[in-house]
Amino acid sequence: MALLLKVFNTLGQQVKTIGLLPGDKSGFSMKDMASGMYVAGLFNSNGILLAHQKFIK
Repeated sequence: MALLLKVFNTLGQQVKTIGLLPGDKSGFSMKDMASGMYVAGLFNSNGILLAHQKFIK
């Protein structure tokens, strides 16, 4: 089952989406994102939020 990592800024706008596959070790890059606070959410293929984390770049 594929997972999606979606990153949102503090205004609730989605700024990045990364498709993840089981066993994928590719990681994710924040190089195109501006400095600030973000929330990353991990979603399953049905769009259900599995986990979330706040972080500052």
